[in-house]
Formats: sequence, structure tokens, C-alpha cells
Amino acid sequence: MDYTHIVYIYRLLKNPLREVLFMMRKYVLFFILTILIGLIYVSNNYSTSFADTNSAIASAPEGIDISKYFYPVTQPKAYGKNNPFTHNSATIINGHVLNLASNKSTYGALWGRDDIKNYIDLRYPQTISAWLYFGSSENSDTYNGQGMALVLQNDSRKEAALGAGGQGLGVDGYDRSIKTSSKLGLGFFTSTAFDSPSDVANTAVQNSLALEFDTQRNDATDSNFSGITMFKKYNSNYYLDTNWDYSLNSFDTQDARVTAPSGFPSNTVLGAKTGGFGHISFTFPSNPNSYFLTNIASSSINSDKFSPFTSSYSPFHTENETAYLVDGTDSQNRTTPWHHVTFQWTPPKTGSTIGKATYYFNDKDRDGTLNPTGTGNEYNKSISKSVEVNTDIFHLADGQHTVMWGFTGSNSDNNDVFGKLVDFESIPYLVTAHATSSLFDQSLNKTITKDSTDKTVLGGDKVAFTYQLNYDTGNADWNNIKARFNLPEHFKLTPDAQDNIGTITYANGIIEGIPASSLATDKTYISYTLRSPLNTNDSTAKITLNGTVNNTTGKDLDITKQPAKFVGDTNISSTETPSFIIKYN
Repeated sequence: MDYTHIVYIYRLLKNPLREVLFMMRKYVLFFILTILIGLIYVSNNYSTSFADTNSAIASAPEGIDISKYFYPVTQPKAYGKNNPFTHNSATIINGHVLNLASNKSTYGALWGRDDIKNYIDLRYPQTISAWLYFGSSENSDTYNGQGMALVLQNDSRKEAALGAGGQGLGVDGYDRSIKTSSKLGLGFFTSTAFDSPSDVANTAVQNSLALEFDTQRNDATDSNFSGITMFKKYNSNYYLDTNWDYSLNSFDTQDARVTAPSGFPSNTVLGAKTGGFGHISFTFPSNPNSYFLTNIASSSINSDKFSPFTSSYSPFHTENETAYLVDGTDSQNRTTPWHHVTFQWTPPKTGSTIGKATYYFNDKDRDGTLNPTGTGNEYNKSISKSVEVNTDIFHLADGQHTVMWGFTGSNSDNNDVFGKLVDFESIPYLVTAHATSSLFDQSLNKTITKDSTDKTVLGGDKVAFTYQLNYDTGNADWNNIKARFNLPEHFKLTPDAQDNIGTITYANGIIEGIPASSLATDKTYISYTLRSPLNTNDSTAKITLNGTVNNTTGKDLDITKQPAKFVGDTNISSTETPSFIIKYN
């Protein structure tokens, strides 16, 4: 025992309480210091993507509750040999927000319940609409990567169907590429091999059509190419061979030397034109002809990153369109992380198997303002594309007319990658509905719509803004409809004798008044909840707001369109008043 220990024992025996308190104080100070260091570390390393994704969820637009209309998140039955994608990370948040992939390298899918008819009936027009969130980019597409897809499928796995993660977006196949190191004598010999196009297609969601929203450029020739991904290492041939399975991450690689196989729709190219932050395309994930092994990487600036591989798979994309899949601004220059999409199915004509799939992206703002195709800034450009679809791709059984539908998605391997979110407005099972609006000038006996060539009224004219709600099809009532009407400038409501500023006339003849108390204090909008639901028996509601227009400026006034939004439990629809001119009178 040394001198230090002797002194300590002497002090402890002389005044034990003081020594115990002294030691406790030392450890308490050490504990507090440890906590403070930990807090400093966490604050400096807090994931901005986690914060932004949660912020997007908290500020999500109104959405319908989807919990009971989709199958529970189901772990996949992995098709194909050596398929590493065996987990489904999708979750439903707050009943209406679907998070397909929340952490790095995760992927997931959610499928509509066909047992309650939440499917796509290919014999009839069908509509799906939703809001999509990809992330705020952080100046690199890997923060938003990889993306998501809206998928129609007739896979025998049903709700357990899932494709490859990563560049496969949860729907495409796994481009398994094998490197083998063989022991030959005293040395090693390295060789490469690839799964066949059929093997790749077998790992995809089967009998499917995908509308992909691809947020990351996986291009073998891109200067920012991040490299290949290893999924498995194993031995074979009595441990004489060591094998590595890779994905070569090249699904967006373009090769102008290659033309699309016969049977694909027009405007189909190998790889994907990508600019800004992503692209939108139609793909056919389970078709073996969708995957082509190109050797263009071997002569690119990334040849070393691919070594020893000299080829890589790239799929064919149809109607590929560059899109900014990133936070931006809407048509009124308001910051928004959400993008709206409407998907429509047009059925084949009698005796034909050729239908049509159409999408409208950034087609409206969250307040209901509609954006015509081609309008908007680069971060909110309104895009629409269509593709003819032969329903034979779904391999339907005799007498079958329906396919399942849902969303798939995946994240990049970036530690700070953003989540992939979907917020639903309408689904086929519940209600398909639409709304229209017009302006009727009682003084001139003239109706003005968005398509009218003559859009002039006179100052002082009595006018009525008319909104028509139409219940098209569905398996539920469109109920609890909360309406909000933004009022055009220079329009003044005129209450009737019962102090109603508007009326609602239902298809069954019932008339309902909209009280003046529904008008906001600043008189710029009306909020009102309809008392009656719409359904197949009572399918329309005509809403009329009466008033006058005024113009005391001494010049003609251009009045911009104003949105109206109708938020129900089973459907959310929008329309807007037509723009018009009030001539000085």
C-alpha cells in the first residue's frame, strides 16, 4: 500500500461523512458534465432531415383517413434468387400520411384492400389523388433519394408484393451483379456475371405498371455517381470461390445506341433524362424486356468505380419528364414541401384491351388553386403525360377486371435522407367526385366559365357565383363536406331576407341557406359545412353566392380566379372561379 492510500484511509476514518460527501460531489459533477457533452453532441449532429420530415408531417394538407382501406403493412414474400429485399418499412401516421421510407436504405409499400373493393376496375374511369413529399434536397439529390412510385399490379403475392429497394423504388427488379474471386493454384482469378433480364424482372412487383417519381440520378456516366452497393458475400465450390453480390446503381443510365423493344409505347428510351432534382416516368417493372445490359459505363469517367464490371443494367422509361422533386414554391410564390398529383385511368373501348394512364403533377396548390399544364415556376411546373396501356400486361384471369394499386418507395444510403410521404385526397373505393364553378351575370344574362372567350361584366351588375359538386361513383357517402370559398375582389355579397349570403340546392330538391355568419371577419372568404351528404341517390349540390360587382377606379379591372375547396371525410375536391374583367361603367 502506497502513501496516498494510507492518507486517504486516515482521512476517511477521521471524518467519514465529509469524505463520502466529497466523493459524491465529484461523481455528480462528472455525471452532469457527461450529460452536457452528450447534449452538445446531439445538438451538433441532429438530423435536419428528421426535423424537416416531421415538419412536413405536421403541416400536411387535409387528407382522408386511409387506415381501414389499405392492408396492414405486410412483410414481403421475396421473389427471385438471392433477393436481399425482405423488409417493409412503411408506416401510416395520423391515419392519413403514409411514410414509405423514413431512414437511410429503407424501403416499403402499402396496397389497397381488394377485399373491400379498394382496387382499380379497368372497365371504368378511375381517379387517385394525393400529396407527395420528397424532401428539401440540401443541395444534393441523395438527401431526397431514391423516390417513390404509384403502382397498379396483379401480383399473386397481393399485399406482400415488393420489388427492390434503393434505385428500384420498391417496385423495379434487383440488378444482381456477381463478382467471383477463384483460387487457382497459388493465385486468384476474378470474374463477373449478371442475372438475366428475366431474373431481374422476377424480383420486381409482378404484372405491374408503375408511375415513378425518381428523386436521385443513378447514372453510370454521371460525374456525381456515388458507386456500386454490395449486398452479400458468400463462398461456393467447396470454398474455392468467394462471391460478392452487388447492385450497380445505374438505372438512369442513358445509351442512345439502344432503341426500345417492340411492344413498348411510343416515346420510350433507355435510362432517364434527369435534371434539377429528379424525373417522372412510366415503367413496366416485371417485363424482362424492360432491362437492358449496356456497356457504356466501361468507357465513362466512372469506369474505375465499376471495376471489375464493364456493363450494368438500365431499364426503359416511357414519357420521361424532368421534374423538381424537392421543396419549392407554389403558383402564388408560397413555400411548400408538398406536390399534388392526380392519376386517372381511362378504360379501353369496347372490344379493345388498350386503356390509357394519365397523370397531372403540381396540378393544384393546397388552397385549391388549379394550375393548368405547363404553368408554374421550375420548382412547381405543372406537368401532365399519358401513356397507352395494354391491359394484357396485368395477365388477368378470365372474367377478371380489377387490379390492386398502392405506393412503393425507397430511400438512399445518405445518413440524413428525408422520408417519402404520401397524403391521400381521393381513392377509388370511397368516392370519385369533382367540382366546377361559373359566374352568371344576371344583368347581362351571361354565363362565364374558365373556357369563355367573353369574360367581361359591367360595374354595378348583379352576379352569382355558382359551384357544382358532383358525386360520380363510390362505395361511401361524401359526407361532412367543409367548404371554403375565397371571394374575388370587388365582389360584394347581398344577404337575402333571412340573412343568408348563399344557397345550396341538392339533387333531391332540398334548399339550404348559407348564413351571413359564415363570412370571415375580413370578408375575403366563406367557411361552411354542408348539412347533407352526397351519394348515388343525391349526387349533386349547387351552391350559389349572390352579390354585385363594383368598379370605381375609372379603368377596367382584371379579377383573378379564386379557389374553392371541399374537404369531406371520404373525398377532397377543388375548383375555382373563372377570371373575369369588370369594365368601368
